[in-house]
Amino acid sequence: MNPIILKLGPFTITWYAFLIVSAILIAYFLAKKELVIHHQDIEIFDNYIFYLIIFAILGARTWYVCFNYSIYQNNVSEIFAIWHGGLAIHGGIIGGLLTTIYFSKKYSFNLYIYTDAMVPGLILGQSIGRWGNFINQEAHGPKTTYSFLSKTLHLPDFIVQGMQINGEYYQPTFLYESLWNLLGFIIIMFILKRYYRFNYSVITA
Repeated sequence: MNPIILKLGPFTITWYAFLIVSAILIAYFLAKKELVIHHQDIEIFDNYIFYLIIFAILGARTWYVCFNYSIYQNNVSEIFAIWHGGLAIHGGIIGGLLTTIYFSKKYSFNLYIYTDAMVPGLILGQSIGRWGNFINQEAHGPKTTYSFLSKTLHLPDFIVQGMQINGEYYQPTFLYESLWNLLGFIIIMFILKRYYRFNYSVITA
C-alpha cells in the first residue's frame, strides 16, 4: 500500500497528511457554524483556532512519542516526521483543551460554548484520521486470519489486503473506531438539529 499521493522532487503529499488536514478543515467549519448560532465573535475564533491546531498536534505527537519511546530513542530525527504517522488523540485533546482554557481567559469567551462546538468536529476528525492509520498500516489490532476478515466480517478486499502486514493478518481496529466515531458524530448532530441545544446563559463562563 503506497502511503504517498503525490511526489514532485522534494515535495511529497502523503495520504496520512491529506486526511489529517481534511479532518482539521472539516472540524473548523463545523465549529464555526455552531459558534455563529451562539453569536460568538468569529474573528476571535479564527485567531484561537490557529494556535489550537498547533498545540493540539504538538500534544498528540508528544503523547505518541512518550508512549513509544523505544521507537525513537535511537532515531531522534524521526520524532519530527509526523507524516509517517504517530498522532495520539489523547495528547491532542489535552493540548487542545489547555489552549482553549488559556484563550477563554485571554479573550473572555465562553469556555463551555467553545468546547461543545469543537466536539462534533473532533469526533468526526478522529473517524477520518483513522484511515490514515490504515494506509500507514499502523494502530492495528491483534493477529487474525484471512477467513475472519473476508468471510466472517465480509470486509472489502482492499481492507483485507491492507491488514496483511509482513505476511500476517491483523484486526482492523482502525475501522472499528472509525465507524464508532462516525456513529457518535451522527447521533450528536441529530440531537443538535432536531432536539436540543444547551442554554449557556444558565451557567457562568
